[in-house]
Amino acid sequence: MRSALLFTFCFIVSGCSADKEPKGGQELPTTREDGGTDEQGFDPDNPIDAGDGMTGKPDAGGDGDGDSAMTGCTPGAEICGDGLDNDCDELADERCGCNAGAEQPCYDGPQALAGVGQCAFGAQACVSTEEFSSWGACEGAGLPMTELCGNMLDDDCDGKSDEGCVCEPGETRPCYGGSSATRGVGACMDGALSCLAEGDEGAWSDACEGQVTPDAELCGNDVDEDCDGNLDNGCGCDTGDSDPCYSGAEATRGVGACEDGTRTCEVSDGVATWSGCEGDVTPATEVCGNEVDEDCDGELDNDCSELACPADITVPAGDIAALLATGSGVSNYAFTITAGPAGGAATAIWGGLVSSSPSAQLTPIIVGEYTVQITALNGAGDPLSCSFRVTALPHGLRVQLYWDGNGDVDLHLLNPMATRWSLAPNDTFYQNRTSTWGAALDVDNVTANGPENITVDDPVVGTTYTIGVHHFARATGRIASVSVFCGDTTSTTPQQTWTSRPLMGTEMGLCMANDFWRVARITFTSPSACTIEPIDTYFSAIDSCMGL
Repeated sequence: MRSALLFTFCFIVSGCSADKEPKGGQELPTTREDGGTDEQGFDPDNPIDAGDGMTGKPDAGGDGDGDSAMTGCTPGAEICGDGLDNDCDELADERCGCNAGAEQPCYDGPQALAGVGQCAFGAQACVSTEEFSSWGACEGAGLPMTELCGNMLDDDCDGKSDEGCVCEPGETRPCYGGSSATRGVGACMDGALSCLAEGDEGAWSDACEGQVTPDAELCGNDVDEDCDGNLDNGCGCDTGDSDPCYSGAEATRGVGACEDGTRTCEVSDGVATWSGCEGDVTPATEVCGNEVDEDCDGELDNDCSELACPADITVPAGDIAALLATGSGVSNYAFTITAGPAGGAATAIWGGLVSSSPSAQLTPIIVGEYTVQITALNGAGDPLSCSFRVTALPHGLRVQLYWDGNGDVDLHLLNPMATRWSLAPNDTFYQNRTSTWGAALDVDNVTANGPENITVDDPVVGTTYTIGVHHFARATGRIASVSVFCGDTTSTTPQQTWTSRPLMGTEMGLCMANDFWRVARITFTSPSACTIEPIDTYFSAIDSCMGL
């Protein structure tokens, strides 16, 4: 019917006059080198016409029998106007006349595969050469290739996806045997492949059950059967008419954010046809947290990844804080300290850090408040993050040392039995980091700034502890500071802090002439309270090795 209408239109408008430029469907004569053509318009010296010079079929072997070199193609006479390679010479509608500037869909592979799977149609333009116009090269058509496992596509254009690929029996996966350009468009939708047991392994079934592939357009039903994104294209209409329309998958129409647009009846070249669909809303990527179903599947915020941090945590300094994030659809967890007391991040101890796990253990050594950030990736590979606080509180006796630059400055703590500095077991320092009487140097810094930290978790009531600082090496002119925390408290502010004079001496090592600063004496009056007696005097480290 459509062909008859077009013929009638041609007759009325133009009379179909035989002017110099042939109309679409006419075959052009081919000029030979001698200036003439044979009676069919073919050149017997052209390898495409090898054999009898008449058929225009490629000759696979040059033996003149006209057999095709294109795998899976059965040659026949070229049919003008169908955009296909009927004679298997890898050209579509060659020597066919056309109107200069016109375009048509085309396929220059085996015609039986056109529009199947990845073998999508391309496009060719009508180009003018001297007095005649003919179809140019077919651009963008997809050709068959070896089937690739796992991509759920029909690479070899046989109407099947991933055939011959190994799988787990009972598994299913989406499939689609139509052109990839039509997948999920209009009425077209995926089917399902089933993994069938074959011996000890499984293989995907040949049939893609339930799929809907492009079909001939039916006029007037508001369904895009040929899955080109246009409703009732090619169907006649009355000028000025308008209709609701939808170019997305039919199953999503009117679901969530998806809604109809409008198409209008327009006249082009004297023919009334429906326009494209304007203003319709089709499925889009889901935006998390806005209570809108953008992908139009009937669910809000589905496939949205979430990451939540634990509540703020408080632990005694030196104890383990167990950290646990809660996540949905996330991976690649990472835990980081982004803020904290001076030296806190560098001295904290991490445990259980595994990218696939939402849990970790943090042991903060230095008293103070830490900010911990947890990051992860959502299903699309985009970063997610959240933060919370871990507060490390003082308990027992804690002495912290800092200084203002490069150098090695050492912290010392004596018990009442000591008769001199820098001698185990009664002095806790870098050579005696864990003392038998309960003191421990758990942070030692030999390069710059500190901190150094000595703890006595269970100080003895009535016992007096003495704090000292030694300029061990390379710290000439540095100013040190010492802070003391007594007992269990919810405050991260020290009971007292002392600051030294610029440290003196240019030597290196124990019992040398560099400064030794006697800072203070601490006496515990109860497990959670102490008295502090400042000393704040200096003598040579040589003298420190001979007495107090």
